[in-house]
Amino acid sequence: MQPLRQLTTHITDTYRICNPQFKYESTHNPRRVLTKPSKPAHNEGYDNEDYDYILYVNDWLGTEEGHKSVNVLLGLYITLNSFAVLDT
Repeated sequence: MQPLRQLTTHITDTYRICNPQFKYESTHNPRRVLTKPSKPAHNEGYDNEDYDYILYVNDWLGTEEGHKSVNVLLGLYITLNSFAVLDT
């Protein structure tokens, strides 16, 4: 593997070489909102004023077990007022 690709593909290992105390924690990732408006208003804070589910990058829809989960990845663009049915 090329050196630059190796460094970026295994970025946490690269950081650990520089700082052995480095620990990656996904809870420190920014939670960019994909739903607009994003202010919670209904459904115990899960929906906005339009009753649309407030979705964040890397949210899990469904349960984390098995194949019934859908991970919303960075780069996924959701058009307002549309739904995609994902069959896994």
